[in-house]
Amino acid sequence: MTNVRPRIALTLARPSAFHGASHQRYRDALESAGADLVALHPGDPMPTDIDGLCLSGGGDIGHRPEEREGLVEHRNVGVRPGSRLAKATGGAPLTVNSRHHQAVTKATLGRGLVATVVVDDLVEAFELDDRRWVVGVQWHPERTGEVSPEARRIFEAFVQEAARTTTAPR
Repeated sequence: MTNVRPRIALTLARPSAFHGASHQRYRDALESAGADLVALHPGDPMPTDIDGLCLSGGGDIGHRPEEREGLVEHRNVGVRPGSRLAKATGGAPLTVNSRHHQAVTKATLGRGLVATVVVDDLVEAFELDDRRWVVGVQWHPERTGEVSPEARRIFEAFVQEAARTTTAPR
């Protein structure tokens, strides 16, 4: 049997000059990790033949792109031991990049989510313990030049997990 690449749906804003480079960075990161991508724009129906879903984020709700805050780099960020993120990144301290105008805090973290990286009062990463692979990061691992190699490994871990159930030829 041939090795089948897992189909990953990637949410993307409608194409624009502002979003073009960001879209390409996500595509490159996931395809390099072994994914077969399905672009999912606002209003598109959810495909039924996917193995994973990557929510790439998007613009702030009700705020213009030019109002976004600049890059904040965090070095030697610790990851909660035993978490999926720790397994994906090797558990070493990370260098991550954040661009927040809106963010998740401990007070706003959704029910059932567990914070796995916290910097000051911001939750930079979280996951669900009772699901196979629900991991979220608020940094930008697709911006490979701004994060440590360990922080970029989240794409490989995600695609490998999606591949575990990819059995049917496409």
